[in-house]
Amino acid sequence: MNEVRGSTAVVGGTEIPRYPATSAAAVLELEAAHGSTLHDAGLVIERGEGATVYDANGRAYIDCAAGIGVASVGHGNPRLASAIAEQAGRLLVCPPSQGNSVRAEFQRRLCEAAGEPFTRVFLSNSGSEANEAAVKWVRVATGRRKLI
Repeated sequence: MNEVRGSTAVVGGTEIPRYPATSAAAVLELEAAHGSTLHDAGLVIERGEGATVYDANGRAYIDCAAGIGVASVGHGNPRLASAIAEQAGRLLVCPPSQGNSVRAEFQRRLCEAAGEPFTRVFLSNSGSEANEAAVKWVRVATGRRKLI
C-alpha cells in the first residue's frame, strides 16, 4: 500500500522525497504566476492510487483522463514504479539510432501480441510525432510531396 509520511511518500516500499509542503492556494498562485495560462487549474492534485487521485485536502476523484493518457496502468503502481526505477538506474534513455536490448525485446513482444501482419512498430513520444512520421513514410512510399 502507498502512504505519505511527512516529507516523503512510500510507493511500493520505496521512499520518495516529496516537494516542499505548501497550501493549495500557494500552489495555485505559483501555477498562475509561472504556468502557461492555458488552463485555470482551480484544483491541486497531490497524489494518486490506481485510478483515483487526491487533492491537497485528501478528497478523492476518479482520474478519467488517466493522467492525460500516461497513467493508464494507474497512479502509484508499485510494479511500474519499481520497473521505472530499475531501468532509470541502468539507462534513462537510448535514442532509436542506437540499439537497446530492453527496447528490442519490447518491440518483439508487441509484434507478437499484435500478430500478423504487424511485424514492425514505431515508438514515439506523442501523436504529433507519430503523424509526422506517417507523413514522411507516405512521401517516401509514393514519391508525392502533397497529401490529402
